[in-house]
Amino acid sequence: MAPSASFSPANATDGGPRLDAAGPTANLFSRVRLQLDALSEWGNTGAEACGRLVSVFEALTGEALDRPANPPFPGLSFINADGLPFQWVFRFSRAQSGFGFVCESGKPGDSPQQRLEYSLERFNMACDIAGVTRPSWFRDVTAAIMPPGNESLPAHWRSAMWMGVAASRTGIQLKPYLNLNRGTARERWMRAGWTLKHLGRLESLERLCAVSHRVSADSWPVGLAFDILPNGEAGRVKIYFRSGAVRADWLARWYKATGYCAHAAQVRACLDLFPWAGRENYPDGAFTLSLEFHPHGPVGLKTDFAVTKWMAGDRQSLTACGDLIERVEADPARLESALAAIGAVSLADGSCEVMRFAGLGSEPDGSCHVNVYVAPPCRPTRAVAKGRRTRTSKRAAIEKGLSFLLAARTDGHWRDFRLPTGESDAWVTAYVLAHVPKMQEAEQSLDWLLGKRTPGGGWGYNASVEDDCDSTSWAIVALRRHGREVPADAFEVLRRCERSDGFATYPEGSSPGNAWARSVPDVTALAYRALKQPVTEESTTMFRRWLLPNGTIPAYWWASRFYTLAAVLDWNAGFPLDCARSLAAGAFEQALRLRCLVQFDARGSRAAASRLIAMQNADGSWPESAVLRLASPETGDPWNVIDSGPLYLDHKRIFTTVTAIDAISRVAW
Repeated sequence: MAPSASFSPANATDGGPRLDAAGPTANLFSRVRLQLDALSEWGNTGAEACGRLVSVFEALTGEALDRPANPPFPGLSFINADGLPFQWVFRFSRAQSGFGFVCESGKPGDSPQQRLEYSLERFNMACDIAGVTRPSWFRDVTAAIMPPGNESLPAHWRSAMWMGVAASRTGIQLKPYLNLNRGTARERWMRAGWTLKHLGRLESLERLCAVSHRVSADSWPVGLAFDILPNGEAGRVKIYFRSGAVRADWLARWYKATGYCAHAAQVRACLDLFPWAGRENYPDGAFTLSLEFHPHGPVGLKTDFAVTKWMAGDRQSLTACGDLIERVEADPARLESALAAIGAVSLADGSCEVMRFAGLGSEPDGSCHVNVYVAPPCRPTRAVAKGRRTRTSKRAAIEKGLSFLLAARTDGHWRDFRLPTGESDAWVTAYVLAHVPKMQEAEQSLDWLLGKRTPGGGWGYNASVEDDCDSTSWAIVALRRHGREVPADAFEVLRRCERSDGFATYPEGSSPGNAWARSVPDVTALAYRALKQPVTEESTTMFRRWLLPNGTIPAYWWASRFYTLAAVLDWNAGFPLDCARSLAAGAFEQALRLRCLVQFDARGSRAAASRLIAMQNADGSWPESAVLRLASPETGDPWNVIDSGPLYLDHKRIFTTVTAIDAISRVAW
């Protein structure tokens, strides 16, 4: 077939797919084909490359997508949860953004063996269309990876082969995937190694052997992928490993073994942005890691996070992906526009139908990129019409929130978070009282808080934990806010936690000590506020040492990158900051960011407040999204460590709700 030829099932006379993209029985092929046109324009794909791309798409998907656009879609391999055998891939890096897709070829209902043979034929056709020399070695590799000819494919296989396609102005990149998910883990590692040897990648084989004994626990090889070069040779060879029910140290081992420790902060950011809270082990298959062998020795690494296994909804995942894209110095608005191009303009908070995976790639040159894997919307969605609409007022939102908080009290105090030491009462109650306005209902809670002061003079997380600087600081701020006298020995608790470079959570000599007894940014900022520490050049410079490139400051005990910054601004309103463009994931993050915006951007703060009010639940609360990190005492900078400690959500929504109330109340409306 000539490179410019187009496989066009739309013109077939045997009942093949037609471009009938409207109506309840719209054809799936037609709908995804229209999305391809929109993305080609989004990606600024050149005319010639676009023509080839459309022809490749038609050749690979003509039969698989020839069905009504009504889920579920049985008979193929479940690339998406509803069986839809197609997925968009958006790639973002500092240098560029682009798109591609992953698909399956073949007739739904045919056996995996039949679809394998069909896929091999269509792969050759796609090579011809894309102007790529057919790789003669690929069928040999396929024959060696698949079971012997006298054996059927494993019963648990839904498919044996998939195709990846990427588009750019310079041409079409083809990437076939082969199923490796059979036999013992050792047998899978051996087949992956044989493939590298067969391709003459002996240096790559040595690297694979070198890392295997360091990372093999709970690492199940499940697939192979090959970048096909224009001359038909193999470019990158990717080996995919699926995790079992593992902790974050599984990822830490991989990044250490492959020499990518410098990217630990980016991986930690992914885990914080997509929080798996309250448990140590992630769900089975939460991570799919690919070891990427380039032709001349260097090794890349990419982790795909199966966010639908634990995230609450598409909107939350979209915000987190945008934040991650921003962290690799790319433009998160490009993701929004890509989703708009395929008609995904109204993502839900309570369901995961569009956002499927988020991938973080580490390249040998030290750069990072983000991949976002998206299921094509089957039904067109409409943007909300602009114009007048009912909006909850600032006052009504605050009153509803306060009603929720007062109803959530038990014996005059609040509880939230569920750590191994139990729920917190003193710390949570102090935090709430430090953020609610003066009101008669608060007096009982203030009495309760004063009654919970320990013989040491301060307050702790709860009665089973010793006094700490953070809890005591919040209690001081709360008492002062409501006009209560602060006991003098409470300040002594803070002084015992003071270091030459800030404040620690616990005094020296306490258990477990280590990093918990060293100065950290979030506790230091709060202690400065509680002590009314004068703002000096020296103290301001101290916080600058913690500044991240995006203008925010990390926190030791929080996944949020706005928590410390908000605390610093409460102490020093003149602290220089540049976080107006930084994204915030979840209601807690958005409330903290709003508190920062109020300091310097009145117009922006009003818009942010409106968005935050729109997130309020019917009962007056805001969705739980305050992510507390129980950092390991051995870890001094948990924001840079992959396995720094488990995460916990404010499961009773107390922390998020009172933070939102406080932030909204600061906005001049």
